[in-house]
Amino acid sequence: MREEVATVRGPEGKPLYTQTLLIDIGERKRADEERERLLAAEREATARTVERQRRLDFVREAGQVLGSSTDYRSAIQRVAELAVRDYSDWCVVDVVEDGGPLERVAVARAELLSRKAAVAPDQAPEEAVREVVETGGLQIVPALGEASNGKKHSAILGGIDARSSICVPLKAQKRTLGALTLARTQSGETYGSDDLALAEDLAGRIALAIDRGRLYRAVEERADAARVVAHVADGVLLVDRRGIVRLWNPAAEAITSLSSAEVLGNSALDAIPGWRDAVDTIPVSSSPDPGQAEVVIPFEADGKERWISISGVNFYGGTVYAFRDLTEVHHLEELKADFIATASHELRTPLAAVYGAAQTLLRHDFALDEGGRNRFISLIADESERLGRIVNEILLANQLDAGRLDLGREPFEPAEVVERVVEATQVHAPAEVTLKISADEELPLVAGDKDKVRQVLVNLVENAIKYSPEGGTIEVGVAPHEDDVRFWVRDEGLGIPEGEEQKIFEKFYRLDPQMSRGVGGTGLGLYICDELVTRMGGRIWVEANGKKGSTFLFELQAAESTPAVEPRAASVELHGFVPRARRVPHK
Repeated sequence: MREEVATVRGPEGKPLYTQTLLIDIGERKRADEERERLLAAEREATARTVERQRRLDFVREAGQVLGSSTDYRSAIQRVAELAVRDYSDWCVVDVVEDGGPLERVAVARAELLSRKAAVAPDQAPEEAVREVVETGGLQIVPALGEASNGKKHSAILGGIDARSSICVPLKAQKRTLGALTLARTQSGETYGSDDLALAEDLAGRIALAIDRGRLYRAVEERADAARVVAHVADGVLLVDRRGIVRLWNPAAEAITSLSSAEVLGNSALDAIPGWRDAVDTIPVSSSPDPGQAEVVIPFEADGKERWISISGVNFYGGTVYAFRDLTEVHHLEELKADFIATASHELRTPLAAVYGAAQTLLRHDFALDEGGRNRFISLIADESERLGRIVNEILLANQLDAGRLDLGREPFEPAEVVERVVEATQVHAPAEVTLKISADEELPLVAGDKDKVRQVLVNLVENAIKYSPEGGTIEVGVAPHEDDVRFWVRDEGLGIPEGEEQKIFEKFYRLDPQMSRGVGGTGLGLYICDELVTRMGGRIWVEANGKKGSTFLFELQAAESTPAVEPRAASVELHGFVPRARRVPHK
């Protein structure tokens, strides 16, 4: 109750009497108090709404940052800065991959904290963080000293003058990827349950960003690896633990002639011919090693035998095999072995003849007449020349392989070279062989190495004689052809079997003795011809019908701005030695 006193006055203002009023104010006070309570509740609700909206805005902004980039590290750093702006004075994010050490990928702190910190925030102890990562549990310290493990947190938080902290795991797909740590340094500002919920929400979003970023990186790495595998020259085969082929790159297709459609998704034992017998012989290691042993095994592709060098590496999903096509190398090794055997035989035969003739000449137990002595001396000379040719072929082939052969490029008269080769060859040509020169009436000069062109012609003519055991006519010709000068050697000999036209120019290659009626050789002559002509900028080939006779041709560039050679006889046949007077003189 409230008492109020009032004075009652008359017309002239004189007091007449006083009144005492008793007023009941309880109801009014209760109404005012209720109004104040409602206003306070409204203010609190508004504050909660504002805070909730602020949290939603923060979470939305953080989500946009995390979702806008596949570079999760830079995105997490930006989110840590947002957290310091709105909810903490210190924020760090630590991640771990495949049980490795913790890696701090983001650090953010308030300016005030940076000045006050006793230790740098990005160097803070990681013991508590490691515990969260290992256990998958969370830790919240509402106020320093209130945690059950207060000493540990005092060491961590005291170093940065923190008052409260939250450490929550980063979880994605039931895996702990790291931890998010938030700390406050202002007195009276502590973390509560709402802050913990926000931290867990933020940690979940960060974990998803990390998982997505790693997945994107893995996809990119796999795509890069696939591009590399698709373009490497080696065949690559991946077989899973069940023996199913999961990878078969284009090089594997090219080497084996087996398409991906035939192999992928099928058992290697069934899809790859010979795999059942070969797989146990292939060396397989537990990790890639550049010095790993390989095995060379035969492989049949398109009805042809190929040789591949192969090795394997085990991994958690199966075995990866890498293999190379060594068919050409294997073939070359076989040819080299044959060459060594053949060269030994080719050298042994004239050496035996020279040695035998020399020993005969040195004997004193019987006398030789002049004719006999001359025959043995001629034999020694001929066989010595043969030895010289073989040795020169080997040396020249070595020079060509090593790139140590210098070639000249001076203009020369092609017909003169042809005539000199024929004249020199006729001296020792068999009587049943007729050498014929065919030279065009007007010839330009040739740009090239005169001595090497002569050597090419000598090799081709000697080859024609060797493969004409029954004799016949061998034509050596030269004529202009467009901007080039064409040389040729045509014989009526054994010919070249169909399909051998390109192989005969390979190093060490020799025709099957059954095809060549036992005619021998080192397998270097035509290889040398091909190399010399090619290096002088020309080309060489053979024309054959698979039966009798063949024509070897090569072309060299005509020298620019050179006068034509004086016309000469179109065709001259030579039997025996032909004197130089047979040539048409120049004016």
